[in-house]
This record gives sequence, C-alpha cells and structure tokens, in this order.
Amino acid sequence: MQAGESKRFQTNWWIGLGLIVTTLFLSPGLGTSHAAPAPFGGSVWVPQGPAPTHNGQVEGIINGEVSGGVQAIAAHPLNPNLLFIGAINGGVWRTFNANAPSPVWVPLTDNLGSLSISSVDIDPTDPLGNTLVAGVGRYSSLGYEGGARIGILRTVDSGATWTPLTGGALGGVNISGVASRGNIIVVTGDGGSSRGVFRSTDSGATFRLLASGEARTLAGNPTNTAVLYTGIYNAAVGGTNGIYASSDTGLTWTKISDPAIDALLNNTTDNIKISASGSGALFVGVVTNGLLGGVFRSIDAGATWTAMDLPTTVERNAGGTGNVGIHPGGQGSIHFALVADPVNPNLVYIAGDRQPMGLNDQGSFPNGIGANDYSGRLFRGDASRATGSQWVHLTHSSSLGAAGGGTANNSAPHADGRDLVFDASRNLIHACDGGVYRRTSPTNNSGDWFSINGTLQVAEFHSVAYDSLNHVVVAGAQDNGTPRQNSANNPIWTAITTGDGGDVLVDTASSIGFAIVYSSFDDLSAFARRTYNANGILVSNVQARLNVITGGPLIPKFLTPLRLNALVPRRLVIAAANSVYESPDQGDSISEIGPGVSGNGMAYGGSAGGVANPEVLYVAANNGIYVRTNIGGTLTQTPAAIPGRLARDVAFQPDNWANVFVINDNSVFQSTNAGGSWANITATLTGVGRLRCIRHGPGNILSHIIVGTDLGVYFASAPAYTNWSQVGTNLPNAPVLDMDYNQTDDVLVVGTFGRGAWLVPAASSQIFGQAGTLARPTIITQPRSRTVTQGSTVIFNVGISSQAAQPIGYQWRFNGNDIVAAVNSVLTLTNVQAADAGLYSVRVSNPFGTNISSDAGLFVNSPPTVLTHPASQTVIVGSNVTFTVAVGGPGPITYQWRRNGMPINGAVNASYTITAAQFSAAGVYDVLAANSLASVFSSNATLTVQPPFNINPQPLSQSVEVGSNVTFTVGAAGLGAFTGPFTYQWTFNGAPLAGETATNLSFLNLQLTNSGNYACVVDSPLGSLTSSSASLSVFNPFTVGRPAFQTGGLIQMIVAGDSGRAYRLESSTNLVDWVPVVTNTVSGGSASFTDTSAGGQVLRFYRIVLLP
Repeated sequence: MQAGESKRFQTNWWIGLGLIVTTLFLSPGLGTSHAAPAPFGGSVWVPQGPAPTHNGQVEGIINGEVSGGVQAIAAHPLNPNLLFIGAINGGVWRTFNANAPSPVWVPLTDNLGSLSISSVDIDPTDPLGNTLVAGVGRYSSLGYEGGARIGILRTVDSGATWTPLTGGALGGVNISGVASRGNIIVVTGDGGSSRGVFRSTDSGATFRLLASGEARTLAGNPTNTAVLYTGIYNAAVGGTNGIYASSDTGLTWTKISDPAIDALLNNTTDNIKISASGSGALFVGVVTNGLLGGVFRSIDAGATWTAMDLPTTVERNAGGTGNVGIHPGGQGSIHFALVADPVNPNLVYIAGDRQPMGLNDQGSFPNGIGANDYSGRLFRGDASRATGSQWVHLTHSSSLGAAGGGTANNSAPHADGRDLVFDASRNLIHACDGGVYRRTSPTNNSGDWFSINGTLQVAEFHSVAYDSLNHVVVAGAQDNGTPRQNSANNPIWTAITTGDGGDVLVDTASSIGFAIVYSSFDDLSAFARRTYNANGILVSNVQARLNVITGGPLIPKFLTPLRLNALVPRRLVIAAANSVYESPDQGDSISEIGPGVSGNGMAYGGSAGGVANPEVLYVAANNGIYVRTNIGGTLTQTPAAIPGRLARDVAFQPDNWANVFVINDNSVFQSTNAGGSWANITATLTGVGRLRCIRHGPGNILSHIIVGTDLGVYFASAPAYTNWSQVGTNLPNAPVLDMDYNQTDDVLVVGTFGRGAWLVPAASSQIFGQAGTLARPTIITQPRSRTVTQGSTVIFNVGISSQAAQPIGYQWRFNGNDIVAAVNSVLTLTNVQAADAGLYSVRVSNPFGTNISSDAGLFVNSPPTVLTHPASQTVIVGSNVTFTVAVGGPGPITYQWRRNGMPINGAVNASYTITAAQFSAAGVYDVLAANSLASVFSSNATLTVQPPFNINPQPLSQSVEVGSNVTFTVGAAGLGAFTGPFTYQWTFNGAPLAGETATNLSFLNLQLTNSGNYACVVDSPLGSLTSSSASLSVFNPFTVGRPAFQTGGLIQMIVAGDSGRAYRLESSTNLVDWVPVVTNTVSGGSASFTDTSAGGQVLRFYRIVLLP
C-alpha cells in the first residue's frame, strides 16, 4: 500500500525531435567524483532473510509465502523454468527452476550502483536469450523511496556481468520501461531529471531524446520486434497526450489512440499499461486519480478501438450493495498490471491493488468473491462476451461472484499488483508487493495461485531490531508487516503482523528470560507488546494503550519512529507528526514533551563520567536537533545548528552522552558539548549516496560511529572520526534504513530497503579489529553443525577472542539444558546415537559477562523406523485408494511399495494411490523404506475390492427341533447409482443348492440331516458377494422328568435329549422373575442339582432353557 505519491512534472512532448543529449548525470555508484571508502578488516555480512516469510497476507498458498516487492518480470520465451525479475529495491534476480516447489533465485546486480529496478527485457533478437536490459527507477509504495537513478543495466551473458549505461542522457531519469533490440535500446522515463522516450543505436553508449513527456510504459509486439508502444500524458502546451506506436524500433512514432482514450490522458492520469498479444490484439489500460479509468481493445493495430467493461465485484455493507473495481485502495498509480493472452485475442488479464472488505471497505470478510483478507485483486477479461459480463475474478471462490471466475482452492496472491507475464507453458506469472506468484490454467477457474518466491530475499525493511534472548531478527517491512526470524541464521521468517509494518523494538532487559517485541501497522495502529520466552514461544500479546496523561492527542506518521531507553528500557519515546511523546510504562501512558517537534531519529538514555542519566534525549528533526538532559527538563533545540538544520538521525557515545553525532542526507556532524557547537566529520565518507541512519558502536571498546547509506555501512573511530572505512563485504547496495548493534551477542544487524536483513557476528573484533580491551568474552568461532552416522565420535569447539578477560568458563548445553561436566572449550561425544541428535551450544563466561554461542545441530544418521503403518481397506470397485506410511529417521528416505510381495513400478513415494481400483487390485500391500544405513518393511495392509452393493439383511443362525420349519432371508442394496440386477444362489456347507435362487430359503419338517452352514452368493454385472454363513442346528425334542425334592434342598430330575446338548436350569417363585441355578450338558442319565436359594420357600417353579 502506498505511503506517498511522486511529484508530477509538466513537460512538452515533441515527436521526432532528434535532440542528442550530451549532459552527463553523475550519481552514486556510477561515475561519481569520489570513490566510497574501502572495506576494513575481514568481516563478512551474513544474509538473514527473509527468504521467504511465512504466514503472509495471501490466501490458499502453502505456508502463506511472501518475500518483498517485485516490479518487473521477464520470462524466457522457450524455457518455462527461466525467469528474471526486477525487485523494487532488490536488484535483478534469475532462477533456472521456476517450476520447482521452492525455486532457487540468484541475485545478479547486488554490487551495482542501485538496486531500484523498474523494468526488465530479454532481447528477442538474441537467439540464445542472453541479452537483457534492466531499467532503474523508483516505484516503492513507501513514497517512491529507493536508490540512485543510474540509467539502465545491460548484460550479454544472461546476467553474469552487467554494464551500467546512461548514454549521456539517462542519469537521474526515473526509467519506466526498456526494450532491447540488438544494438538498438529504447527507454521511457516518467520522472527525475528528465522524461520521455530515449533511443540508442550503439548498445547504450549514447542516447538520443526522441520525445519529451511523461512516458510511463513501453511495450513490444511478440510477432514483430520492430513494433513498440508507449503512452504519454501530462503533455505541455503544444504537445499531445496519447497512445503511440512505432514500427521502426522507436525511430518514429505515430499516435494511435482515439478520443475516448485521449479523454483519460490529462493531469489526473496516474498510470498506463499496454500489451499486445501474439494473435493480433492490442490492449490499453489507463488509471486516473488512482482508479482504473478505462480498458480498450484494438484488433487492427490501433486504427479503431473498443472500450471494454471495467472489472468489478458486487460487494455489500450495512447500507446495501454496489460494485467495487480493481483499486479499492486507490493505489493505481503504482499497483496496476495488464497483459494480453498470448493465444486468444479476446482475453486480457489485469491486476489492481487489494481486496475490499465489503462495499467502501465498510462491510466484512468474506467479501463478494470469498476473500478473507486484503489479498491480491486480479481479473480476466473476455472481449467476445456481451457488455456487462466481460470480466471474472482470477482469485478466490469459484462459487461466488461472476460465473467462470475464481480458483480451484480459493487461492490468491499478495496484494498490490505490478506486472503480469506469461511463461513458456502459458502459466500467468504475477509480480506484486509480496513477490512472485504463478497462476495455473488462467483461462478458466480450474487453476490456483502458487508462490514461486523460493529463496528470493527482497524485503523492504525500514526498521530492524535484534532479540538476543532468541538470537533472531525482527523487522518492520513495507507491505509485508512485521516478520520475525524463526531461529538464529534461519532464512525462514514468520509474519507477526501483515499489511504495512511499523517501527520495531526489542527489550530483553525488563523481564529476565523474556523478550518483549514492539510492533504496529502504519500510523502506529495496533501498537502492541508481544512477549516471547527463551524458546521463542509467544506467551502474551498486549495492546499498548497510549493514554495521553499530559499534552494534546498524538497524531501518528505513516512510519512513526520509536526508541527504547538504553538504561531503562521500560521507557520509550515516540516521534509523532505533531510532537514527541514519552512513556514510562511500555507505551500504556504517554506525555507530550516536544510540541511542534516532528522527529526523524532519536537517541535516549546514556551515561557521562560514570553517572547514569536515563533522562538524556536527542531528537533529530526536520528543523534541527533537540535535546533534553535532566529530569523535568524541556526538549529544546541545541545551542548550535548544523547547516540547513535538517537532521535525519542522531546517536551519542553511550558512556559520554555529550559526545553526539548527527547526519543529514549528505554529511556527518559531531558535537562534543551536547550541541553547543558542531564539526563536519564527513571527510572521506563520499560516493555512498544518501546517508540514512547512524549508530554508535560497542560501548566496551574504543568509540566508533557507524553510518548506514545507500551503498553500504561505514564506520569511523575516535578521536577524529574522520577516517571512514566500509563495514565488511557481501552487503548488497540497497539503502540501509536502520541498524541495531546488540552488545549481548556482539552482532551488528542492518535492515536494507530491498534486500532484507544482514548481520555481522562478533562485531567488536570483526568490524573494529579488536580495538580496545574486550571485557566480556567475544565468540569469534561458533560451533559448527555436524551430520554423522550412529556410533561416530563428534567434536564441537568454540573460539574466544584473545582479548577477553580471564578466567573464562564454559558450559555446554544440549537443547538448552546444561550437560553435566561439559565445561571445556571442546565438547567430545563418543558412540553417538539417535537420542544424541539435537542442538548444542555453549555458554561462555568471565567476570565481566556472558555470551552464548549460536546453536550447532547434530544430525545422526540412523535406520528408518515405521511410525505409522499402512491400513487395510475395503473399497467399492472403481474407487480411488491411497495407502500411506509415516517413517522416522534421517533422510533422504526412499520408498518402494509392493503388492503380494512384488514391487510396484513407479510406487516410490510415502503414499501410493490406486486410481479407480478394479477387482484385480485386491491383495496384500506393504512398503520398503530405506535410507543410507538400512531398510525396513511396513506391516501388511489388505485391500479388498467389492462390487457396488451390500447384502442386507444377512441370514441368521438358528437352532430348532426335529420337524420344525425354518426360513433364511437375504437382500441386496445397490450403492450410489447402481441398482442391479441381482441373482441369488444358496449353498449348503459350501455346495450350491439346486433350484434355490430366491432371496428366501425355506425348509419344512426339518430332520437332523439338515444341520449345517447355509450362505447365499449374490451376483451382479459388477461382481458378486457372499453373505455371512448361518448355521442351522436340528436336534431331537428335549424332555425333563418331574423333580424329586430331597432333604437339604437337593433336587433330582431326569433330563433326556441329544447327548452333549447344553441347557440351563432356572428357578422362580412367581413365574415372572427367573434366576439361573446351574448350567449343564446332557449325558443321557439323571442328574442331581442343589438349589441353595430354595430354603424355606413353600412354592417354587423350575424350567429348563436350551442353549445354542
């Protein structure tokens, strides 16, 4: 989302002027008169990510992946895996595996003079596709922030090497489009030092300004490399706004727009996009006042035009319903993309800014197409359809909104579209403020959106802070909220919040064992304190109340600077738009202390002469430097001012707060008397672009001052602070907007505006050459992760700076817990087993403090173990069947499924699916899982495939006397649409019974020979089933003689029946309630029973119950 708009310029538009511009525009990193200071020492910047961030503002995308803003895409015309992108402030990148689940991206321009890329074009006249041109222009949503405008970049070896080119004309121009055609290069520009259409015929050595005017777009024709298109608006008196075409590679131009298009090209115009299809159609989209004003189509090269509908969705709020277009956020000046379908001349695709939350953003989610967040807003247009029904949504639900719109799984990319292209497989590739995404099957609603951000690290960080408890970085990002690193040195981050992130702070001192992270959205909204424990687990999330105790209401900025007190971190200051506010209680209550002061940077809490002074506060503001030095004091301007008064940032020496340093855009100033006088100490700090931020170095060594710039980080040392050196190597040339030195972990972290976060470990020694005396032990060699086999011996070690004070103690830890007796600089583990796998670190201490190393992982290769076995299944014929197995153990793990002991060809994954299983698929399945050490079989899983019907009812077992009648019954019920027909065949002891083909089997006057097992085979055209077996027991009549009562409760009776027949004797006093007495088996004689419960009862009844 945008934070500001660039100033528009009124210029003339002259066709075919032919003026050769000879003025040379010098910019940092390209022909500057002074070289930047050289690196000092051997420090190397280590990338921290995010690459990517999870839980971002997307929908239906695995892990919610986002990266950072991407402005332009160039897709290889033949290889769908080869993509180039231009990041808003992150340079040019390339991937050779764009279709992989997590593509590997490689930065190509990190060391060039600017990483603000506006456009990328693969030269279609190069048969190998190795020639590219990238334009440098600033289009960040954060006020068009970025690096220097240094013209264009050209490569002839697919990005291995680049040549920056201004051709005497492009320096300072905000490049909007590029087209490379052999030796001819055409460039458009819409701001900066000049604007218009430029052309070179000598591969960029010189450029000719062909026409002057705001040229926001440049498009080619896929069927004719000599044909180009551009659009001009805001023409001066005598000039003509319009859409223009060239048929001679930009030498001459002809106006092709009609009055309807021209009516939209005026001083309200924000953006123009043009796209030609391979089938002869030409599409134009025009944005006015931040909203899409019109979409037009021509099928005769611009001779005639037809206006299309504007894409909308029907949205609701409490007041009713209405249509909402592609720019609910009103951000079309930057967030607009358009591309023609490469094959179908009727189809065109458009991207806007974000989803609406109902009509006028006054409703609720889900909206009219099923969106549940402010995710991407894209549409597909079809010019062949009737007016009023030409557009459908390319995101979210396929059951809501216009018919034919949506996706298969309710997916959507990040908001704020910037570019759309087709890859060689006709997938739609989308660039936006969240990175790069692929839409499969874009011509219908059967496809989905997928992240292809992979290892792309292009986050625009304007704020950064370091958490020394968890050893992770937290940052405030433009358009991508507040992401937090998942673990130390992990490129994967997770978004705490989404949207536009605010300034971030981390306090690890106020609550021992906890890290308090401050974050917000833009305009300081939802300002909150999140508390994490030492395991990185969120334990609380509290909104800071910001209750004003004294003074007027706080008016926030889009980005509101914050600063913790270095001595009492529960205290913080806020540089609002109208004043400076101070809080004593973590932001719950605030007091106004600087009415009228709009601060850019602050330094808060220090010491002098060994005396702590938490009241000292410096504020760098647009109109000077302000200071407060004592409790109850007033925030007033320093006695002396720096030239121009504008101050960007301020820092002071922690143990001498009167020694203060300030920067403006170009210079560094020092005061040794709290602003009583200032000295310019810029000296050799030249050729680095704008100065962005300033910090003081470690407080326990010689004083150093550190400055972040457009082109790196630099430091100078006491006493003069005028001999500047570059901090480390490997840091990309993206603007460094914020830094955080953390003394606990001795790391310097920077947040770059376009290349994410970077860190220098062991900063005291690596950056400053171990100057001074190090009190706390500084770790200069971290323990390294190891992968070993079971039974191996593993050695971990740690290296400590030689200047650390003695004695030094060591305590090794396993998964955060101390290891008994592991108290040396070296940890040796013998005969390691799987249980030893985990994270090892060491706590190093001396009398002055403690440091904890980074975690080193121990990975033990052990045999695989089946955690979850495949399960047996019974399915209907034609159904899909999936067997799965879960296997533990170190990878890579391979799989081979088997049926009836024989390997199944191609079944080599953790799951095996049989599509439309037939009867022949029935059998016993298992899987062999293996790693580099051993293999293991799963247990068997039986697959039973049955026809699409059930037998219900089943025949029931029965026991009857000789001469009785019996009927067995079965039934068949089809499943789904299957209704038979069914046939029946009864069996006796497995043999068919002749003529017994009905659902009922009946017997009359049963004899003993009829005893046995009966079942029914039910047949159908799709297979047969056999019922359960029902047993029939036929027995002779059972007789019981009259009981004979004897003394003591003995009862004697004669029982006659089939030998071995089981029965139960029961008694009752009322012929209702029967109580078992004894269970017995007929033996052919008499039996005596003792009824111990019969004593004293006058009347008693007995009965015999036959048992099955």
